Amino acid sequence: MNISETQNANALFNNVSWLIRLRWIAILAQGLTIAFAHRSWGNLNLWPMVATLIVLAGSNMILTRWISYKPALHSWMMTALIALDFGLLTLLLALAGGASNPFSVLYLVHIALAAIVLRERMVWGLALLAISCFGLLFVLPSILQPEATHTLDHAMGDMHLHYEGMWLAFTVAAIAIVYFVTHVTRDLEKQRSISNKARNAAMRNEKLATLATLAAGAAHELATPLSTIAIAAKELERHDLSAEVKEDIVLIREEVTRCRSILNHMASEAGESAGEGFTYLTVSTLFDNIQSTLYDKERIALTLGKDTDTLVLYAPARALAQALRGLIKNALDASTTRINISVATEKQWMTVIISDSGTGMSEETLAHIGEPFWSTKETGRGMGLGVFLAKNTLEKLGGTLHITSIFCSGTNVTIKIPCMQQALAHD
Repeated sequence: MNISETQNANALFNNVSWLIRLRWIAILAQGLTIAFAHRSWGNLNLWPMVATLIVLAGSNMILTRWISYKPALHSWMMTALIALDFGLLTLLLALAGGASNPFSVLYLVHIALAAIVLRERMVWGLALLAISCFGLLFVLPSILQPEATHTLDHAMGDMHLHYEGMWLAFTVAAIAIVYFVTHVTRDLEKQRSISNKARNAAMRNEKLATLATLAAGAAHELATPLSTIAIAAKELERHDLSAEVKEDIVLIREEVTRCRSILNHMASEAGESAGEGFTYLTVSTLFDNIQSTLYDKERIALTLGKDTDTLVLYAPARALAQALRGLIKNALDASTTRINISVATEKQWMTVIISDSGTGMSEETLAHIGEPFWSTKETGRGMGLGVFLAKNTLEKLGGTLHITSIFCSGTNVTIKIPCMQQALAHD
């Protein structure tokens, strides 16, 4: 179960817990009301009403016991519970005056709760059920208590029109509650989602700033000893040494130069490229830059779509190339055979798909992929930053990164980047 599914399950569990509390309050309130009415007027059909309350209390006790085992909950279960409450409330009201009973307003409490915690389609279904149950209150009393129908009709007299107006008002209120509460809840969810995205972006930027600081510090601290090694190696070359030793010295100088190059690029790879200026570049130029520094080029099968020659990207060239290069390196490391890179265009989007036939990733690995300093590679072969930095770069460009993988089969990385046609770049 991923994070989103866990959050939904916890939210549904909390919602059911609130429904249980509401039902206990309703049982207590209805019990006190029946007791008061029976003591005051004494003409209630008491035992059927008590039996209805016992059924409601028993179902709530079973529900309370059941959720203590932390079972898998679904939205339809809560919908069914509220529907059951509507049925039992309708029976109680039908035994205590029908449509004339003022406690018919309790339907709205359940409708409001459903509008907050359930999907809109389910809420509308429950609202229609409540309206229908209210309408049944005009018919059920004559069915359940035929001997009292004549007396009730005589007492109501011209009030029939008033009660029918109450039903209409109830219908309008139920529709208004469902419409406004569901829309407000939806807007709150959108705002919460935007807030979460902003918080996650701030956290990523903070991590990137930390990485840039570490990279700059490492470059500064290592520059002096690397320069010392380079000077010492150069001095050794002046001595009369064997050919093998001189080859080793040349190798040392080459590796020092390589270390310096790595240090020079560490800052940009760790976030400094965020300040790089945007420029227009073509797809072919982008992939030429990427492939120029890749090893095992012969294992890369690049396929460009027929419309890609007219595509122009507006992006920081070095940062984007670095992001795609890191993903391609991961594919090369994961597979011993050829990897496939396809580039296609759809409207104003460029889609890049990187496919390998490596060992793939498990669901647990996929859940962590993209987290900084988390890597499946052997120690010393990666820092676990490639996917993290690539995703951050692509999201800043308005693009997306999606990874799918089948364990022991291979991995597909799908990248979408906004682009424009060649003609638009010159407007």
